[in-house]
Amino acid sequence: MQPTMPTTHPGGDPRHTFLKPQEVIARYRWGRTHGYLELRKATFPRPIGGNYRLDTLIVWEDGCLTANEPELGATVAAVPLVEPVTEQASIPVDVPALIDDSPAELP
Repeated sequence: MQPTMPTTHPGGDPRHTFLKPQEVIARYRWGRTHGYLELRKATFPRPIGGNYRLDTLIVWEDGCLTANEPELGATVAAVPLVEPVTEQASIPVDVPALIDDSPAELP
C-alpha cells in the first residue's frame, strides 16, 4: 500500500491532520519492523485513536534535528585530536626462527 498524502489528507491545519501508522512509517522511510518499533518508543508522540497528529510529529522532528546542537551560551569543550604515529620505534625483538623445513608426517 502506497499512502498518498494529497488524496488522504487535504490541505489544512496540521493540528487537524492525522496520519495512520503506515503513513508515519512511509513519511520517515522506515522499514515496517523498524517503524513499528519506533512508534512504540516512549519518546515518540502518542497516537490519538490509533492515528498521529501531524503537528506533534513536526515538533518531534524539530526536537530530533536540534538534539545534537548546543544551546545558546553553552560552553563547548573541544578535545584535541591525537596525531597518528607514523613511525614505529625500532626495538629489537628476539623471535625464534624455524629451521626445520621437512614436510609434516601424515597421521
